[in-house]
Amino acid sequence: MRLFQKNKTHNIIINIAKLKERLIPDMIEEKTEKQNKTKCENCDGTGIMRCNLGFEHDCDGCNSKGIILNTISELTGKKIEKETKLFKLYGVFFLYFQLKRLVNPRIWRGRTGKFI
Repeated sequence: MRLFQKNKTHNIIINIAKLKERLIPDMIEEKTEKQNKTKCENCDGTGIMRCNLGFEHDCDGCNSKGIILNTISELTGKKIEKETKLFKLYGVFFLYFQLKRLVNPRIWRGRTGKFI
């Protein structure tokens, strides 16, 4: 189902002041990711394992590197805007960051409503 016909221009009036009032973001906890290096327990950090027949093989646990990288997410305690929140406008969904650019006064020139 198409909202607008193809190859046609549609004039839409948007009250920026009202949009700005309704444009309230969800606040979420900011996270940082850190990588933690640990020695592989399967091969004792050598990258090589011995099978029960006495042959040496590459370690599957660490891909023969001897070190396993673990990614740890930690909360910073700061609140940030969730930019992926959806807003419905004229039957079309917009992301928060898209509408935030629309109501940003730095990209508008005067009261004419024209983009710089």
